[in-house]
Amino acid sequence: MSDAGKYECHLANEMGKEVGVCNVTVHKIFKPPHFSRAMNNVKQLLDCDARFMCEVGCNPKPEIEWRFNGKPIADGGRYKIKTNGNTRSLLVKKLKDTDAGKYTCHAKNKEGEAESSGVLEIVEVIEKGRSDAPEFLKKIGDEMVFRGMAARFTALVTGFPEPEYEWFFMGKPLYPTDRIHMIKERSGLLRLSMAFVEESDIGTYGLRVFNQHGEAYCEAALVYDGLEVRIHLFTQVMQAISCYCNRSVLARLWVTAILDSTSTPFPVCQCLCLTSP
Repeated sequence: MSDAGKYECHLANEMGKEVGVCNVTVHKIFKPPHFSRAMNNVKQLLDCDARFMCEVGCNPKPEIEWRFNGKPIADGGRYKIKTNGNTRSLLVKKLKDTDAGKYTCHAKNKEGEAESSGVLEIVEVIEKGRSDAPEFLKKIGDEMVFRGMAARFTALVTGFPEPEYEWFFMGKPLYPTDRIHMIKERSGLLRLSMAFVEESDIGTYGLRVFNQHGEAYCEAALVYDGLEVRIHLFTQVMQAISCYCNRSVLARLWVTAILDSTSTPFPVCQCLCLTSP
């Protein structure tokens, strides 16, 4: 809360000077854990893998504990625990008869706690009529990069049989190169990564997942900032900013000024925190 107050950005050269001002207010927002996607039930064959997934959101971030029939289980051995944003997953490898039972994801923070459970049933035959069309548990999101940086799009999908996938750039199929890598994990995680981003990489990226029962599609934009600012006069006044913090994570304040690019020589820039409430 001590970061709240009045901020100024000063620009000056021998031709003159300009000042931009904004007021910053810091709010606290706390929420107890809430499962926006409940745990799934699983029917699987012996010696195969079973995957449980759920989505939980809250603020501050929760402590997560996985349980099997009420007893805690940890990452390692035949258990693989992963977190991707609000999505939590548990992979149980090479199933045994003793793995059948109730699996629970328990989430807790300072505001409260919640849990979601799913049941694993070991079967001799998977029903041929089973039909699970692909579905995104997490869609790719927009990315902003600067020249020479790496970019990455990540998605999480589910479906049976395991979906195939293809990436697109500006509506056309995208293929791996020495600079562009496409990764698929057994957990359903799909990742597109690019090294040394160039202006020609900027645009809309799409991801299509499909199997014999259906398909799903999502897309996101790669936005480029070349940092080519040769500036003096403000063309947009800095606006008041509200930022959020919680008890466990420090707030990060970004103050932005949009400026004219015609000034020479390059001005000196100084940002000051003048007052606190």
